[in-house]
Amino acid sequence: PSLPSTMDRWKVENMQYNGVTYDLSIYKDAVRIDSVRGTTTGLKVKVTLDCPAGKDIYVNGVEQNVTAGGKATVTVDFANAIIEVR
Repeated sequence: PSLPSTMDRWKVENMQYNGVTYDLSIYKDAVRIDSVRGTTTGLKVKVTLDCPAGKDIYVNGVEQNVTAGGKATVTVDFANAIIEVR
């Protein structure tokens, strides 16, 4: 995600993808997918975040094994999730 410097958060509710409805919030250092409704079997979400050296990517509080120091990409199951840089 890339927000304008004047924004802290951007949220869209009731988005749809492949028959699944969900809400999406984008923050400076995180993406939140929630209120997922529908069949998500086999669906994945790919998220790329700016991840400076010394920071790590976490999905639902669990550190991910990704290379940081620039941009980092994680692919997760399409479900309620918080993907963040800490």
